[in-house]
Amino acid sequence: MELTKAIKDIDTINDILAVYPKYSKNYLLIYYLLNTGLRISDTLNARISDRNGLRILHEQKTGKRKELPISDHLAEKINMYALKNDVTDTDYIFFSERDPKDHIKRNRAYQILSEAGDMIGIQLSAHTLRKTYGYLQYSTYERSNGQQGASLPELMHLFNHSTPEITLRYIGIEQENLDHIVLNTGNMFSSLGIDV
Repeated sequence: MELTKAIKDIDTINDILAVYPKYSKNYLLIYYLLNTGLRISDTLNARISDRNGLRILHEQKTGKRKELPISDHLAEKINMYALKNDVTDTDYIFFSERDPKDHIKRNRAYQILSEAGDMIGIQLSAHTLRKTYGYLQYSTYERSNGQQGASLPELMHLFNHSTPEITLRYIGIEQENLDHIVLNTGNMFSSLGIDV
């Protein structure tokens, strides 16, 4: 069994997002997963009303309460999707074609993601997108001047991990990346104005 890994190549991420028509349910499933880092079990029951800024949920795996702010970009996508699909705030975003008052199930979500991966020649799952979210957050972390990405402690909290090592392994930060960080400490100090 092959280990699920984060997608680190931006072109591949763009290819995934281009597989399905923009504002389709399949497109929005991929976009939602990439923008929230949620597990599939916590994604499928999302409602259109989430576009209003904050989603409060109880994680199905952990039972923990989670407040998830919805970014302006994701809210805009949900708005456009709602307009194009004639759905209201009380409807599920990922509604079932068989029963529009219910959401799609995990196996249908798996099919959607797997087919998208097949179309571009990769293995794709919700777990892949969750790890990709974490990797992108961590790899773009800057914060000294402008807000971007998430720090390791923040990602640990988001993913409910108990140690930094678990989170780093989860998002695919290999030893050579860690070596690079340590070896460039002098450059970082210099850029911050610390006399080394």
